[in-house]
Order: sequence, then C-alpha cells, then structure tokens
Amino acid sequence: MEAVPRTAAGAPIVDLSRYPLHDLTSDAGARLVERCRRQLAADLALNLQGFCTPVVAQEMLEEIEPCTAQGLEKARITRNFASERPHEVPSHLLPPEHPRRQFSTVKAGLQLAHDQMPACAVERLFQWDALTDFIGAVTGWEPMHRMADPFQANNIVWMREGESSLWHYDFSDVTVALLLEEPQEGGEFEFVDRLRDDAPDAGPNYEGVQAVLERRHPRLATFARGQGTLTVFRGVSSLHQVSPPPNPTLCCRQVAPQRGWLFR
Repeated sequence: MEAVPRTAAGAPIVDLSRYPLHDLTSDAGARLVERCRRQLAADLALNLQGFCTPVVAQEMLEEIEPCTAQGLEKARITRNFASERPHEVPSHLLPPEHPRRQFSTVKAGLQLAHDQMPACAVERLFQWDALTDFIGAVTGWEPMHRMADPFQANNIVWMREGESSLWHYDFSDVTVALLLEEPQEGGEFEFVDRLRDDAPDAGPNYEGVQAVLERRHPRLATFARGQGTLTVFRGVSSLHQVSPPPNPTLCCRQVAPQRGWLFR
C-alpha cells in the first residue's frame, strides 16, 4: 500500500478518520465512495468539509507562503465572457445585453504553476495515487489520469483584497480544489450545474450565460467552504466563478491549490 502523504511535521494530510482514501475497499471507504458518487452525479459538485483539519491546512499554507515570490501576478483585465469564434456573429451585431458585449473588470490574483512548485505537502497530496483512485471511483471513470500540463496540472491561487475570478468553464473533465485559507468576506464559490453539454466542441450556451450574468438563473448556487475543504466539480459543463467581495476594501484573501484530472 502506498504511504499516506504527510506534512513536514509528520501529520497525515488527510483526516483519514472521516475520509479513508487509503483503504477504499473497506466498508467505510466503500460508503464514502457511494455517498460522494451520488452527490456528484446529482449536483456535479461536492464539498468534503474537513478533508484536512484546520491545523494541517494552516501548516500547508505556511509552507507554500514563501512561493508567492515566484508566482505570476495577474494583471487587472477588462474582458467579455468569450472571444469571438470564426463561425459566430460579430459582436457589434449582437444586442447590448448579449454576454459577448458585457465586459467586466477583475484582478484575478497570484498563481503558481505546477512546474514552479517545490516539494511540499500540497504537491504530495495531489500526486497521491489514492486521491486519483478516489476521484476515479467517485466519477466512475477508471482508470483516471492526472493532467500532465506543466502549468494546469497543479497550481496554487492566492486571492487577496478585492480579487476574484470571472465566470468560466474548465477544460479538464473534473477539477479538485483544496481551500487552505478561508476569506473573511466574499470569495464564495458560485456554480451553475449543467449549463452546457460536456462534449469537447460544445458551445457556451449564451442564453444560459446571460441568465447567470444577470443573476436570474434558477440553478445559481453558492457553496459554503471552510478551511481544509476539498471541492470536486465538473467545471467543463458547469459555469463557475469565485465571487468578488461585497466591498473592494474588504479582505477577500483565500488560497486554493487545485488540480485538473483528464479522463478522455
């Protein structure tokens, strides 16, 4: 059996009493997989609260904090929902309320790529075969493969005061994010399941996107996440964002390593 990944202080990274990923063939492991499989199939997202204890999450956070010096400081950008594709109607011919004519300004934070990451607890966790096996069992896609992209395979995002992300879809079939630091206000994970088909050439469903941008879509949901929560979601077909703080001067700092897994 593969060794359980541990922090620099020697503590197991995962709370194995609640999430026995090291023994999925046990009764407790089988119950965990079945419960998570049902929830992911129903909602296309699941939150595993307390996946890491607050003490472990804090230790992981302090270990990677010096890495901010190597991260990419993202510029403040103003952009629309999606760039024009060759077969689409030019933006200037669309009505003013169309998503491609709606522009937002955002500062998306600091990002550390997989190939910049030192040996650390975050890397040990996301390289753990038992975690990959668990994601495969929960999705029903076995064997599951970790993404090999040197940037997207595993990256860490710091979001600080006034920073957030724009509504978007993911490229990977399933994404996993671990919240190491909980924001004081704002910074909520917002999610609309099944907004488009998950085929590789699927369009964005502009009508649905417009309803989300206007915050009138009936399935727009907000997930409560505490420090140490592992979130598993199907971002390829579900629109999602990290919300801005209610006031730009409020602290919205959060740190969330995330990893993409590809099945196809």
